[in-house]
Amino acid sequence: MSLNELADRTRLTLLGWIQYYGRYYRSALAQVLRWVDAALVRWAQRKYKHLHGRKVCAAAWLKDVKSRQPRLFAHWAMSPRLDDRSRMNREVHVRICEGVRVRFPCATRLLAVSV
Repeated sequence: MSLNELADRTRLTLLGWIQYYGRYYRSALAQVLRWVDAALVRWAQRKYKHLHGRKVCAAAWLKDVKSRQPRLFAHWAMSPRLDDRSRMNREVHVRICEGVRVRFPCATRLLAVSV
């Protein structure tokens, strides 16, 4: 089975998962789609002899395929919206910490500093 056939066979299932988790359990959607990508890495390790036992190389191969064909799998087309990076950049963080009313909690226990 080729990667294109695998994408065609899984397209409806992935779209169903995206619709369900996107509506009722959005916080788990990114985890589910990461699990799908991990399963694709394992499939590539079984399919291609040069990737067998090389998980990092298989993940790099999948990343390369994803950059060449970003719409091959249903969840790859929407991945910029589902990245698990923080939406808070350092400029926003600085503005929060510079506020007048910002108070940091005291340490709950003191650490002994050895000189």
